[in-house]
Amino acid sequence: MVSLSIRREAAAAEICEPAPQIRQDIAELIDTWACLANQPCHKEKIDRAKSLLQNDPDDFLLNRTYQNLVFDLPERDRQTAIGEMLVPYRKKARRIPDDPAVQYLNKGFEQDPEKARARDERFVKKWPGFSWGRLDLAVDVLKSRTWGNDPHDREIGEEHLAIFMRLCPTRYVEALGLMMSDLAFNGGNPAFLREHLPRLRATVEAAPPARTLAYGALWNLEFASALPTDQPRVRSRVKGDLASLKKLRLKSNLNWLTLLR
Repeated sequence: MVSLSIRREAAAAEICEPAPQIRQDIAELIDTWACLANQPCHKEKIDRAKSLLQNDPDDFLLNRTYQNLVFDLPERDRQTAIGEMLVPYRKKARRIPDDPAVQYLNKGFEQDPEKARARDERFVKKWPGFSWGRLDLAVDVLKSRTWGNDPHDREIGEEHLAIFMRLCPTRYVEALGLMMSDLAFNGGNPAFLREHLPRLRATVEAAPPARTLAYGALWNLEFASALPTDQPRVRSRVKGDLASLKKLRLKSNLNWLTLLR
């Protein structure tokens, strides 16, 4: 059984970023390029996450990463695994009903998009300052496929994503990923992207070299949202990025090789 002793009042930094000693471990766990959810290595990742939780049971993002790995299992394995996984989280949630981090980890998995959105709306209404609830609700709106068609829904989704980025300014991976999905499914909102991409760019530039794959999403979004008169400026920035990255000698880095494709 995974031990859970998540602190009652988790600091924002602890909610947004993992503890330094397990930051690289979590980065490897969420890296899907070398291991898809239907491969045996995915279950090995779940076992590794369980092992890490024995030493760092308080780390919110490690718990969240572990849960997401289980949620991503193939459907034939998912339900049983989720039921077993949630037992200690359910017990903790009953003991500490007023801690948003504990209750977030007790949400479980909801396959029905409308039910998931209703659940996450209730969560955000109760804990409006909890960043990951905001992100989940933004994702729910995107999944409804109305984000691009209903102006009101787009405003709602963008508002929750903007609040998430404000509360967790270092979490560029989730923000860029959702923006890319919105661009693919709904055409995106160039004005929203132009407003928020500069800050995300600064965060990506400050990230460790191992996270170079984020540049690919950043470049796609910058080109997609730039006005025609600004396209040459975007191309110049991308050339500058490539020149800087080449100086880091990342030839053996899988993310770098993928970025160049």
